[in-house]
Amino acid sequence: MTNKKIYADVKMVPIDSIKPSPFENANELSEELFESLKQDIKEHGLVGESLIVNPKNMTLINGHHRLRAMKELGYAEAPCVFYEPADETEHKLLSIAWNRKRGTFNEQKLHNLIKSIHDSGKYGLEELAERLGFNSSEIREKLEAIQIDENLIKKLEMDAAEQEKTLPALLSFSVSKEDLEIIEEALELTSEKSRGKALTEVCLAFVNGTKENS
Repeated sequence: MTNKKIYADVKMVPIDSIKPSPFENANELSEELFESLKQDIKEHGLVGESLIVNPKNMTLINGHHRLRAMKELGYAEAPCVFYEPADETEHKLLSIAWNRKRGTFNEQKLHNLIKSIHDSGKYGLEELAERLGFNSSEIREKLEAIQIDENLIKKLEMDAAEQEKTLPALLSFSVSKEDLEIIEEALELTSEKSRGKALTEVCLAFVNGTKENS
């Protein structure tokens, strides 16, 4: 059985003792997103987001933006999980990999979630943008994209309903030879090229005549 390692021992460490990574952090946040992160920490605290630190030299491996936000908010300590990479190369690799493997948004699901939050009426557009780390124009674009999608779906449904009306349908019934001759004669009296359309015209004339005589 494989030995499964779990690094769950969180230690509170003086924040000034944590050294920034000696390597350039490739994971950048927009100012809007960073301010949103800082606001989240200010309002809710640091929830389940420990920093990952190399205990050998106290350098940061993961959590650069959280560390910066906590410093700006005046935190004296930070929750840390210690992990010692094998070497400098692994430190760099993990710095990229742990950020990369957080996943990406499914845009349609993201749009739907944002719309549901906006529709609740709890947050205005500006506040919603601030809380989510988008700028106002980005939030507006996502909400507009939802409306476009809804309108497109409605249009496609209407088009499909209209097309359904004009789709050919196969009629199958038996008539006597005498009745068939009458039908053939009626079809010949119409000016339509399509026999199906001609039959429709004959039936329509009969229905209208019946309504007039009733």
